[in-house]
Amino acid sequence: MTARPSPRGVFVPACTPFHADLSVDSKLFVAHCKWLLNEGANGASATTGSTRASPN
Repeated sequence: MTARPSPRGVFVPACTPFHADLSVDSKLFVAHCKWLLNEGANGASATTGSTRASPN
């Protein structure tokens, strides 16, 4: 078994954007994650509790 390397760097939470009808704005989410990475984050995680706000 080969050990996988541990994640390194800064992993930031990415808030989930919603449309007015409460559906997820996927395009804006991807754009936001790309922005986070371009600003120096090593990764992003959708663990801000946004999923609890989702009606689905």
